[in-house]
Amino acid sequence: MNVDLSTLTLDKRLQPRERIDDDLVREYAEAMGRGDVFPPIRVISNHKQKWLVDGWHRVGAANALGLAELPGKVSDGSFEDAEDLSLTVNRDHGMRRTHADVQSAIRRALFTARWVERSDNWIAKHIGCKHDTVTALREKLETTCQIGKLDELLGEDGKKRQRERTASKLTISDTYTLAEWGALAEKDRTRVLKAAADLDGSGFNQQDTDNIEWARWSWNPVTGCKHNCPYCYARDIAERFNGTPSYPHGFEPVLHPKRLKAPSRVVVPDKAATDLGYRNVFVCSMADLFGRWVPTEWIETVLKSVSDAPKWNFLFLTKFPVRLSSFKFPDNAWIGTTVDCQARVANAESAFIKVKAKVKWLSCEPLIEPLRFRDLSMFQWVVIGGSSASSQTPAWRPPRKWVDALSNAAWKAGCSVYEKDNLLRRWRQYPGHPDLPPETAPKAFHYLTMAKAPDEQVETA
Repeated sequence: MNVDLSTLTLDKRLQPRERIDDDLVREYAEAMGRGDVFPPIRVISNHKQKWLVDGWHRVGAANALGLAELPGKVSDGSFEDAEDLSLTVNRDHGMRRTHADVQSAIRRALFTARWVERSDNWIAKHIGCKHDTVTALREKLETTCQIGKLDELLGEDGKKRQRERTASKLTISDTYTLAEWGALAEKDRTRVLKAAADLDGSGFNQQDTDNIEWARWSWNPVTGCKHNCPYCYARDIAERFNGTPSYPHGFEPVLHPKRLKAPSRVVVPDKAATDLGYRNVFVCSMADLFGRWVPTEWIETVLKSVSDAPKWNFLFLTKFPVRLSSFKFPDNAWIGTTVDCQARVANAESAFIKVKAKVKWLSCEPLIEPLRFRDLSMFQWVVIGGSSASSQTPAWRPPRKWVDALSNAAWKAGCSVYEKDNLLRRWRQYPGHPDLPPETAPKAFHYLTMAKAPDEQVETA
């Protein structure tokens, strides 16, 4: 789209250079006169003001030529969003900046309350300079007490905004329940998620048992669930450690901001070269990330962390597959749904037709009924397993013929099959004493046939 240049606000706080380069403006003007094509200018708009963020020299050249419009990309946002974009743009164009440009950008970042809470490393990353450069300038300014520069940089409006930000300084909590998250203003939710990049937190949890043998790591930026499945090992664990730092709210759904950036902190181990399980991370093994109660911004922030760590494979599972089509998944996200009984089959098939992911898979664990699918070809992988004992259910190994029938159907459809080691792998019968496994799972497993709350019903696509 073309942007009317007369509607732009040129705020010097969004321009880190000490001055506009007249020679560069002249070069742009000559190129525009020849009909050369340039990238669109970048603008942030709140529908009252349109702040120019990227393209100051191009706008100067257009004004010199008497042009009324330039191609531009306009995004909705606040002045704070314009500041964010300005830092990013000038980081990306770092090679074209002078030493004075960089110093000016760092000084503005240090003096603006929005960035004072950030670490030197964070400022360096977003401006595009060395960490030592930021630290040296910070120490110099603190030593010489040049706080008076704030007036010069921000002006009266800027000082007012600074006072407002200081007054509303947000303390990042270790956890947020759904109620606590809902009580936050939208801007504070955004600030919490953005601050996660700078928070010191844990990495992945290594799986020392075969409970999740297809992934040797788990990562739980969100914990808690409302499904109330009787065989749930996650609920048992969370309730056992209720009130501890890991599960301060038991199995209530909770966001853990300090865990959000774990993928960028952990290095893929050498074992992953020969055992794919060491490259696989089970995301939210203690939650259903796509449950209808989970805020969309939690999910999108988790997916952004996944996208930023392409060397890992991240495996997701949900019992709410109808929600999956609302999200765009990076190639290293394996998207799955749990189908433990026939009642979930139709929903899984209809929902996954709409899901766009490089790897789509089924977890038939625990397999509590023989399953019949109309079409498995939309999936690439089927995992089949039994169930260990929980507080509400006994251990369960499905009959081998159920497993064989499902495995054969999966292979016929072109799927890979992964059988968990909690299955009955071999017969051990004697004449007259066949000792056959039961043909029906114990009553406690058949939770979908019992009266349940809405959150525990199977959603239909």
